[in-house]
Amino acid sequence: MFSRLFSVWQSNGENKNVEPQPQVFNSPEIVWSSEERSTYEEGCLSIPEYYAEVERPASVRARALDCEGKERQIVTEGLLATVLQHEIGHPNTSCLPSAPATVRICCELAFASF
Repeated sequence: MFSRLFSVWQSNGENKNVEPQPQVFNSPEIVWSSEERSTYEEGCLSIPEYYAEVERPASVRARALDCEGKERQIVTEGLLATVLQHEIGHPNTSCLPSAPATVRICCELAFASF
């Protein structure tokens, strides 16, 4: 049984001839985050047309199960670190932590409707 599940398709940088491969995260959790911070403009499919500057740890280590149920860890920085924190934050309504309370409640309700 999956408690939380999402996938991320990340491009392969400069090599446009290589298809991006999905990374699946089942029951993910952040196990370490850096003290260094970074800020990205974030949006969320749960709250269309709302964007906010969100400051988060610049690097994280996440633990999750893969498609075969094997535990794996990933250490990442930059955009992928932000994406992981955003997606893992959904059940806690911290996908957009700097958003006004009404937006966070909408995010929570949208997530609960799945």
